[in-house]
Amino acid sequence: MLGLAALVAACAVTGGAQAQSAPERITLTSLYWGNVTQNWVVPRGGEGVWTGRDGATKSFPVPEADFDRLRDIFRAYEGRPFECQRTITDGPYGRVIWSRPDQRDEQLNWDAGCVTGDADDVFRRLDEAESLLKALRDRG
Repeated sequence: MLGLAALVAACAVTGGAQAQSAPERITLTSLYWGNVTQNWVVPRGGEGVWTGRDGATKSFPVPEADFDRLRDIFRAYEGRPFECQRTITDGPYGRVIWSRPDQRDEQLNWDAGCVTGDADDVFRRLDEAESLLKALRDRG
């Protein structure tokens, strides 16, 4: 029973379901066996920071328009649950976090072992977000 509760928690969006103000920061974290493989901290206007598996970091400018594009990628999951049935147990996982001033962070937890529900849509959006962020990081 405890395992089922942990599984449901691993594939859920946490935070309030009510209308949210615009986030000031979005963080994307990917992990494998408890180790961070990459982390993106992306503010709305300002300097984003990417951290790789080996701890290397790189700062990059984040124009407000590009932040808004990133937000639009995940907007469908703001304030609504993402649930899935995890069938593959040995894969990457992570989270998308929306941070808003004076509000509790909202979090989308994903797991590559999920194969039901909106899993394909979430993974497509993660790939799209990573492509956008890599382009911003590697620009110039």
